[in-house]
Formats: sequence, C-alpha cells, structure tokens
Amino acid sequence: FRLTRRSDFATEVLAQIADFMEANPEGRGIQWTCTMDVALRAVSWAQALEDLRGAAFEHPDTVPAYEALFHHGHFVFENLENHYEVTSNHFLSNLIGLFFVALVFKGDPAAEEWLDFCIPALEKEIEVQVLPDGADYESSVPYHRLVAELFLSGARLAELHGKPLSGAYHARLA
Repeated sequence: FRLTRRSDFATEVLAQIADFMEANPEGRGIQWTCTMDVALRAVSWAQALEDLRGAAFEHPDTVPAYEALFHHGHFVFENLENHYEVTSNHFLSNLIGLFFVALVFKGDPAAEEWLDFCIPALEKEIEVQVLPDGADYESSVPYHRLVAELFLSGARLAELHGKPLSGAYHARLA
C-alpha cells in the first residue's frame, strides 16, 4: 500500500488485523502468552495503521483496528516482562511496543502514562543491557542485533515525540 496507494492493499491490512483478533481474542490463546510477541505485533500494526492514516485512507474496519492496537498497549503495560532477576530483550521489546502504541494515541491519558513510563525505562535499560564495550549482555550476536534495533527505535521515537533521550543513551547506543 505504501508504495502503490492501492486501496485493496490497505483493505487487506485491516482484514488481517480483524482476522487475527477474531481468531485470537484478547488475552486468550498462544498469541498472548509472551508479552514480547504482543509488543512486536503492536509495532507492526502501529506502523501499518499510521501509514494508512497518513494517506487519509477511510474504511469502516479502521476503528476496530485502532481499538485492537489500543488493547495491545493495555495488555503490554499490564504484563511487562520486568519481574525477573534481570531484564532482557523481552522487556526492551515491551517498552518499544508500548512506545509505538503510546505515540499513536498521544494525548490519551493511558498513552501519556505509557510515555511517562517508557522514556525513563529506556534510559535505564540501555545501561543494563548494553555493556560498556557496546555488546549486548546476553553475549549473542542475534540478540545484539535485536537489542541494537530496539534501542535505535527508542531513540527515534523519542525524537519524534519531541523529547530526545539523553547524551548518555546516545553514546551507549553508538
């Protein structure tokens, strides 16, 4: 859709979200057992829906898709994966997913609470998860790549939000 602006592609985006929600009711089933998965799905949906909104695409299934995205934000916030001895890329994924959703719904009281939570948590997590030499503490190349992408996304989202992350965050990110 983004490349062609063909409405049939946009309609398919909304149909995929509707089909997912019908087959996987909120909070029930395998698709809801790992908050990281919910958060990363929310990132994809947030980006897709914002692309549609940016093109002023109108469709009756748009409202339910945004409702589903908002529910994803609530689910992530209520099921954060930060209750372990150490946090990991799961919690970082939670933060980034929540950040994406919060920016879509900026101005809503819940979204503002999520933003207030995400920004300081990202500042803390980059110190926890990225070692002084720049490597991910889990000592895995694939995790290092994932964590780098997530922290970079956090930096970009904060800029778009008008509240850039600290110089220390950017130094560790580099």
